[in-house]
Amino acid sequence: MPIRTILGVYIIIDFVALILFASSFGAIATLALIIGSGICGVQLMRKEGRQTLQDMQTSLAEGQQSLGGIMRNSAFLLGGLLLILPGPISDVLGLAMVLPTLLRRGRRSGTTGHTYEGEASTTRSHEGNIIEGEYIERDTRRDDEPRQH
Repeated sequence: MPIRTILGVYIIIDFVALILFASSFGAIATLALIIGSGICGVQLMRKEGRQTLQDMQTSLAEGQQSLGGIMRNSAFLLGGLLLILPGPISDVLGLAMVLPTLLRRGRRSGTTGHTYEGEASTTRSHEGNIIEGEYIERDTRRDDEPRQH
């Protein structure tokens, strides 16, 4: 089956789902869904898309990117594009592609509540990066926040 036929059927199904959503929830909710998901998709593509493409280009130029990494980055970009398109099916598919990547990046961004001060140096070996240095650990959590271990 040609790709144009598949895309045409998908667009028709998504349009019918949008009409059913509008008849169930009303015009204002439907308009809010279209505008809200479009804004979220544009912001994701603008903020994360550029960085994702640069990371992919750098990794490919260095020969370090795996097929899994390319697929995750591509899924993230496709998910942002699906959020821009109007329709509840494309929004659900877009969120399904974007949320795992955002959650993974959130975990990696250091949400533990600790900051470190000090000097560090990075050396590269055949096993990866080794970071050597001294640091002072400061707990930046409020007293009412639970501790994670």
